[in-house]
Amino acid sequence: MATNVLPILLLGAGALLLAGRSSDDEAGPTVTPTDLEGLQAELNARGVTDFTAHELTWSNHVDDNLIPPPELMPNLLKAADLAQRIRTEYGKPLAVTSSYRPEPMNTQVAGIPNSQHVRAAALDLTMPSGTATTQEIDRLRMIAARMWLQDPSFHGLGMYDSPPGRIHVDVEHPGSTGRETWPVDRVAPYLARAQAEA
Repeated sequence: MATNVLPILLLGAGALLLAGRSSDDEAGPTVTPTDLEGLQAELNARGVTDFTAHELTWSNHVDDNLIPPPELMPNLLKAADLAQRIRTEYGKPLAVTSSYRPEPMNTQVAGIPNSQHVRAAALDLTMPSGTATTQEIDRLRMIAARMWLQDPSFHGLGMYDSPPGRIHVDVEHPGSTGRETWPVDRVAPYLARAQAEA
């Protein structure tokens, strides 16, 4: 199913198009997936076991999966790698609440103008409903803060109260705005604690 409103590929049931592209970049995919099946195969090959292609591309705004264009797919894969590292250390389920959104959708949902979601380089992660205790929120935020300090390719870290425990992560990519955290008053104490523990 295609749309004339958004410059993206919307995948309904049974839409499978696998277009391969070689890549010399070790961090990038050897094949650029263009459908859920291809993306899932690439995630499996990378060791991303706790997030499915469906989860990483689902959009409640269009009630369908949004597959980034091939030139943005490496960004989504890097973001998925980071999310998997966070999930592995956290040791409990996390849900993807926001992933790739094309510019028209970003505007429609009042996203910030230079959102890394538009470049498929960002994911918002949260705890399943009912599991976001103060202790669990603190633990997840500390894991993310430690990783942000240790990994220069982890560019953006946001910490939100709604839904409780939600974090935003984005990764280095062409066009990145650099390393940043927000809101400063919420993230800074976690970074200070993580530095003190190092």
